Amino acid sequence: MDLISGRQAVWSAIWPASGMTRNGVLSALPTSAPLTSESGFSLLVTPQANLGSCGGSQEPEKRRAGGHSVSLADQIEHLVP
Repeated sequence: MDLISGRQAVWSAIWPASGMTRNGVLSALPTSAPLTSESGFSLLVTPQANLGSCGGSQEPEKRRAGGHSVSLADQIEHLVP
């Protein structure tokens, strides 16, 4: 609180994605792996819950031609010809 005006002080720092407080002090938790400079995308798709029960993988081009999305198994199992 500002002692002269009696108003609350404005706090505009960025909160960490995860952290903890101790004695009123906020601290970011250490990361378990080094941070990367990449964000927002990957060369591989996100795994889906039905990955093990979707009937096996296909060539990604064949899957796309049939109007279906490409699964992680399709990408991984067909990386090397």
